[in-house]
Amino acid sequence: MPTLPWTTGRVPDPGAEVLVLGSRLELAHYRDVPGFLIAAMKIRKQVRHSGGAIGVSLIAQPARKTFWTLSAWTDQQALEAFVGARPHRDVMEKFHDRLLDTGFETWTMAAAGLPEKNSNAKDLWRHARDRLRAGAMEGVQ
Repeated sequence: MPTLPWTTGRVPDPGAEVLVLGSRLELAHYRDVPGFLIAAMKIRKQVRHSGGAIGVSLIAQPARKTFWTLSAWTDQQALEAFVGARPHRDVMEKFHDRLLDTGFETWTMAAAGLPEKNSNAKDLWRHARDRLRAGAMEGVQ
C-alpha cells in the first residue's frame, strides 16, 4: 500500500512550533492485519477532525504486519485529547495485546517545515523513521 498523503487539518502560523508524533506498530499475527487496517483508517479520519490536529499520514505494510503513522499537533494537550478519545482509545484497547512491537517518538519543529498538503511527506517520514530506529536501539549494547 502506498503512503497515504499528508492530509492537513488546521493550518498553523508558519512561525509556530508544532508537536510531531511518529509511530511504528507491528502486529503479531497476519490474521489481525485486515481489522487493524480498517481501524487505522477510522483513526486517520478521527485525526483529521480532532481539535489541534495539523496533519496526518499513514504507511501500511500488510506483508510485514507493520503500520507507520505520522501526525502533527498544536500541542501535547491536543495530542493527549485525541489519544483518549474514541475510536483511538477503543482500537488501542482491542489491539494492545495483539501488537508484537511498537515505537513512538515525539518532537517539536517549526510549522514552516511541515509537508505541503497532499504530498508524500518524504522528508518528515525519513526523520520519523530515523528517530524511531534510534529509539529502538536505546538500551541495546
